[in-house]
Amino acid sequence: MWEKYDLPFLVKISIDDLNIRSGPGVNNAKTGKYTGKGIFSIIQVAKGSEGAMWGRLESGEGWICLDHATYVNTGGNSTIFYVTPYQVKVSVPDLNIRKGPGMNYPKTGQYTGVGIFTIVAKAKGSEGAMWGLLYGGKGWICLDHAPKYTPKTDILPNFAGRYLSDKYYYSINVYTSPSADEVGIMYRWIKNKPQSQAKSCEFTALGSNKFKISGTNDYFIVRKVGCEYYLDYYKSGIVYDQGIMKEQYPAP
Repeated sequence: MWEKYDLPFLVKISIDDLNIRSGPGVNNAKTGKYTGKGIFSIIQVAKGSEGAMWGRLESGEGWICLDHATYVNTGGNSTIFYVTPYQVKVSVPDLNIRKGPGMNYPKTGQYTGVGIFTIVAKAKGSEGAMWGLLYGGKGWICLDHAPKYTPKTDILPNFAGRYLSDKYYYSINVYTSPSADEVGIMYRWIKNKPQSQAKSCEFTALGSNKFKISGTNDYFIVRKVGCEYYLDYYKSGIVYDQGIMKEQYPAP
């Protein structure tokens, strides 16, 4: 059943001792950590050697068995819903990160600290406050203490969308009012394969239309020719792939 959901998606864990493993399946080593109870973001699914379906945590901590997880419907009248990723500014050093949206969820034991953070989902807590899910699945913060951050920059406008090349699909999601520090998230998956196999990565601005893939030496350039947008993906300074926008996303 898990393959039918578009990635990323949220799951709810209701037990304290769900093991996190280094790979999908009980044949992979335990990391020594547990999820605990809470809401978590899944970015990849795979079948383990024992036949169960496993999900890779967006936090990067490892994999969990989805037999012990409940899918969180983020559409319709759900209390939890995905949003176009946007940035918030936290000005206090001790804002708690919790495992779910609300004071009734346990603390993760970590704080955001002061800085700019990316929100990918929102929900109303039991106490009535709005909460935001941090990018990377790190946990939830109360948005009462995190107003929207809107820096002013000169980035090529409205280049967010879905691009198609001979090799890949690219889904480029741009943060609200992108800055030179953080701009957005790219999802990339092989053409004719399901979106559930997409890999995600953040990218930062190197100029008005040049963007670096975080943690790599890769970058891409977006060109607007007439009314069309084109994407050139570079590896080691050489054009690796080229695509054209097939669907433009609404401006953030």
